[in-house]
Amino acid sequence: MKEISRQVVIFGKFNNVAYDTPEIKKIIETYKCKVEFMQMSMPLQISVPNGFFSLPPIVQQPIQVKPLLVFPDGITRMVFSDDRIHVEQNNVESDTYTAFLNLSDKLFETIFEITELTVNRLAVNGVLECSDDKTMDFLFRETFKSSSKYCSSPKEWNVAITSETTSEALNCQVNKMTTYQRMRLPDNSCKILMMYDYNTFIDINKQFIKSDLTAFTKEAVEFRFLFSGD
Repeated sequence: MKEISRQVVIFGKFNNVAYDTPEIKKIIETYKCKVEFMQMSMPLQISVPNGFFSLPPIVQQPIQVKPLLVFPDGITRMVFSDDRIHVEQNNVESDTYTAFLNLSDKLFETIFEITELTVNRLAVNGVLECSDDKTMDFLFRETFKSSSKYCSSPKEWNVAITSETTSEALNCQVNKMTTYQRMRLPDNSCKILMMYDYNTFIDINKQFIKSDLTAFTKEAVEFRFLFSGD
């Protein structure tokens, strides 16, 4: 099975993380990464009763340059912003997931060595692609009950489900997010995208350390297995 994308993510306050941070330099040197840079400038926002109001682009925060590490394999990247750091791979075989997790674990072990690192949210997510007709039909039957409103094997359908549960490892609330999207291709064949996202709640009063991420990832792998089977 093909995995369109997969990520291990930490959220928090990472203003002090830059390409010349000793821990980042250690990753670059150890894994012989190519360093690219992203320029980010987000419009300032003002809170209003129904959400946020963005000021015109001319009124912006100073442009910030953040590192993007590209690994020699050409498929692994480590992406940095002020509130998010993630390790990702795109367009890979799903049965290489264990190697991806092992690499992510080593990389984040180094990241957590950064002084005054504040991590307040964790996530593991990905998108799997399948074109097997039997699997697609099974997923439809598993998700929907039969009805005269639609046939038993529709060519196109999608559904998104978010459920809340408690992480036994972290003793906090997490979201289990599932999205199925079956689509018809130009040659009249079909494929389905299976999107999974296992993440802790936003704005919970909790700070996470490296051992928390390791335990959380193990739980997320069990959730992903329900989709991938590997």
